Parts: sequence; C-alpha cells; structure tokens
Amino acid sequence: MIKYKINLGSDHLNREARQQRNHAYSPKLSGMRCDSCKGVDTVIEFYKMSAPFNIVNAKIQACCSTFEQRIRAKIGKMAD
Repeated sequence: MIKYKINLGSDHLNREARQQRNHAYSPKLSGMRCDSCKGVDTVIEFYKMSAPFNIVNAKIQACCSTFEQRIRAKIGKMAD
C-alpha cells in the first residue's frame, strides 16, 4: 500500500504538498500494490528543498526496488 507523509511545518507548504498528492500522485498511483512485498507499506514523503527555495518535492521510500521502478514509470521524474 502507498502512504503519503506530509508534515512540512508551515500551512502553505503542507497545502502545496497536499495539492501535489491529490493531483499528481494519487490519481496515477491509486490501487498500486507490490506483489512480492505484501503487507509492507511504501511511503511517499514530501519535503521542502533547501533554502532559499520554497519548493516542495517528494521522496519515494519503496518497499523494494522493483516497486519503486514501477512507481517511477507511472509518475515520471516528479520525485527523488
């Protein structure tokens, strides 16, 4: 199962991360599951890039490299 972690500290950045999740990630990744790692969650964590930028990016913490490749194939180059 794919879970999303949004805890950036500021309301503005949290709102931006939720928008990314709702428009770019969830629609494309909905229903995806890892066949080999049943019961292990994959986490997509949103974070703020280093100062002085106020840019929100996402980091994939997949249960295995095969599932991470499948996720990246679906979303393109949107996450680290």
